[in-house]
Amino acid sequence: AAYGGHTETLDSLITNGATSQLQDHYGRTPLWLAAAGGKTATVEALIKKHSVDHQIADNLGRKPSWIAVKKGHGAVSKVLQAHDGESNTEPIVPPNGNHHQSRLECDVCTSKIPTTVFHYHCNLCAGGNWDICEDCRKCGATCVDPAHLLLKRTMLNGVWSEITTNHDS
Repeated sequence: AAYGGHTETLDSLITNGATSQLQDHYGRTPLWLAAAGGKTATVEALIKKHSVDHQIADNLGRKPSWIAVKKGHGAVSKVLQAHDGESNTEPIVPPNGNHHQSRLECDVCTSKIPTTVFHYHCNLCAGGNWDICEDCRKCGATCVDPAHLLLKRTMLNGVWSEITTNHDS
């Protein structure tokens, strides 16, 4: 609901007892997910109406303002920075490049991953459709089960090129 910007649904859930500080497997709160989705109205409602703590970072230490900047959501970033009282310019939005290039989505930070860029893939989680970007992997992200083998892969000439790795690589 948060990632999709369904503010009324979130309002109803929170009003009826769901916690606004609930965190998923990666420590992402509804505010973090709304920021990742670029949903300015939802971010504002969670902070102003429900007093959500905008300083709560995910399990990898990344705040909602970080993901907003990483994904290029300028309006969300401004709202969060106004509440943070700080400027978060560390993440750099990757160049858009070829608009026709196939893209995957990182299952941790929800950023787009061009298929021609190395990323990590789990053949078991989410029915074999689990991908992690380099940024999240460098921060220590794994798939849902840390015992699973990750494949570092990229697409070369239309074919997946894979390097087997474990979660420590």
